[in-house]
Amino acid sequence: MDFHDYVRTSFANTDFLVAPDENRCIRYEFVDIRENSCRNCTVYSPYSPVFDYHIDSWWGNYCDFTARTGGVEDEDNFGFYFTTNSAFSCSFTQTSTTEYWIGGHK
Repeated sequence: MDFHDYVRTSFANTDFLVAPDENRCIRYEFVDIRENSCRNCTVYSPYSPVFDYHIDSWWGNYCDFTARTGGVEDEDNFGFYFTTNSAFSCSFTQTSTTEYWIGGHK
């Protein structure tokens, strides 16, 4: 398994059905964005009625993790892509995609 540009969390840490919140840190089991990574850390993960759930790797100074090294100011990852970075595999080209897998194994 390639863990480059990869994120993993659990429903215990992330409720995808919760009311939108533009200012929230979510706990992830593992995050890798352009080789900036952390384990068991909080990451700025906003969403609202205007934009989809995503990680904003540039901001989130009050969370544990940012991925400014190699980043683009206001870069969006894993979902909503208003500001992209071609160094991030999910927004590398116009045909790149972000895939969500819900479920897993123990």
